[in-house]
Formats: sequence, C-alpha cells, structure tokens
Amino acid sequence: MIELAFLLWLSDPAATTPPLEKCSYDPEILSLSFDEFDQDMNNGWRQVAQQLGCEMEAARLIRIYRLNMEQRIPVLYFHEGQLKASAGDYPGAVSALRQSFEKQDSFGWNAYVRATMAFL
Repeated sequence: MIELAFLLWLSDPAATTPPLEKCSYDPEILSLSFDEFDQDMNNGWRQVAQQLGCEMEAARLIRIYRLNMEQRIPVLYFHEGQLKASAGDYPGAVSALRQSFEKQDSFGWNAYVRATMAFL
C-alpha cells in the first residue's frame, strides 16, 4: 500500500514538490474505513488538511484513497475539489467537482456542486 501511495503521488501532475514534513501522515490512514477516512471530523484526510498549507497534500491523499476504492463515492471528489480550491488550484478543483455529481440526486446535491463550481 505504501508503494502504491508513493507511485500515485508521483504520477499526480500537481505533485511538483514533495510534501512538507508537517504534512506527512501515517500510511495506515489509507486503510481506514470510508466513515473513518472521510466522515470523522478529526481523523482521516482532515488530520492533514487542518495543518496550515497542507491542503494539496490532503487532496492527494483523498485521490489516492479514492483510486484504491472499489466503488465511486462522489463526496470524495467533492472534498478533493474543496481542498484544491483552498490551495488555489481552481482548474483542478473544478475538474474534481465535476466528478462529484450524483446520478440520482434526490436531495439537491447536484445543485450544491454546481453552485460551488460557479463560485470558483
């Protein structure tokens, strides 16, 4: 898993510089359940994103986690887009947000995604 994470990080076009030391994380984070990785406000990718200047590293972490999942979970694309936008990568943010649309939107998610894209 560690090797795959490193290879995915290297293949990321946004990975122009190595992560800051303060942005490092335990690779075991990639083994967390979806709820632990994405929905826990103090765990998963948020541990990295809460550190000043680590938004792009947290976005990379989400991308790696997402690529290792068997199912497509739109909210992971959305959170990746939010982090890229926070780091100033608006084209990358919009690209990720486009992947977060739900096929069967029963509660207004797609309108929220469109509004976020329009804001950017």
